Amino acid sequence: MMNIIGHQKIVNFLKKSISGNNLAHTYLFYGPSHIGKSKVAEFFAASLICQNPKSGNPCGECQNCLQIQKKIHPDVYWVINQENKNQISIEQIRQLKENLALEPFCAPYKVAIIEEADNLTIQAANSFLKLLEESASKTVIILIAKSFRNIPLTIRSRSQIIRFSFPKKTEIISSLTEDFKLSDKEAENIFNLSLGRPGSAMELVSDPQKIKEYQKFQAVILNELAKNNFLSRFEIADLLNDSSSLSNLLRVMRDLILFKLGISTSSDLTPVLTKVSKVYSMERLAKFVSEILKTQMMLRQNVSFKIAVENLLINL
Repeated sequence: MMNIIGHQKIVNFLKKSISGNNLAHTYLFYGPSHIGKSKVAEFFAASLICQNPKSGNPCGECQNCLQIQKKIHPDVYWVINQENKNQISIEQIRQLKENLALEPFCAPYKVAIIEEADNLTIQAANSFLKLLEESASKTVIILIAKSFRNIPLTIRSRSQIIRFSFPKKTEIISSLTEDFKLSDKEAENIFNLSLGRPGSAMELVSDPQKIKEYQKFQAVILNELAKNNFLSRFEIADLLNDSSSLSNLLRVMRDLILFKLGISTSSDLTPVLTKVSKVYSMERLAKFVSEILKTQMMLRQNVSFKIAVENLLINL
């Protein structure tokens, strides 16, 4: 039904929990972004309410499964960050509480999937705690988060905690070559550009234009780095306008490090990669990576993008 890459132990655990009628009321899925947590949550929800399950798997064809795929099932609620606010508000949790208080419309369970639960406001987290205490028995709630520590202890202690890690490279490559009919070279390129994150790999496969955009971004960044002067930092700053551009900058650093290790990532950019790799030591590149990761962490803590990028450039 769904293209889940890796996480087989987690999937098997959830299937066993359903078949053994040993479900927790609340689950906390946590781990790096774009590695498949939402896909597994969707699979879990479909497994709970599928009308024609096959060997513990949702059929992917019944009305319930099709509605879940489109995120329109009346008994499955998706809670996401408020538009332009990067947070989940108390109003959203109150609305969820009202929805879960109703009897299921057409399924044996009501399911709530809360994306980026790290971003619950304090008020929303307190309201959610009350929701946990008052929810009906045939309700399953799935929290999805990047960080375990950003979820209040009072919520963690009431949740079945499931940690997600990066799938193996072979699992991602296999999916790209078998499910999407890519050549080995194309799959390897997609894997590298996705930084080993299957969600990002799927986005690149579905939108090849993003690959071209990254290659253009990469060339500009490398040429600015080759200048190795203070003004080049401002040129780089102009290219950093959202979290996606920071991820692309991280990819550029990764490519440089691989090149310095003797692994060529782009024959078209070999001359500028060679020039930059001579200017920057491995220690300096590692520092770049560390500062980018710190910046991404600051953004997850709702620091303004402008301040986060300024801090990054100061420390480069």
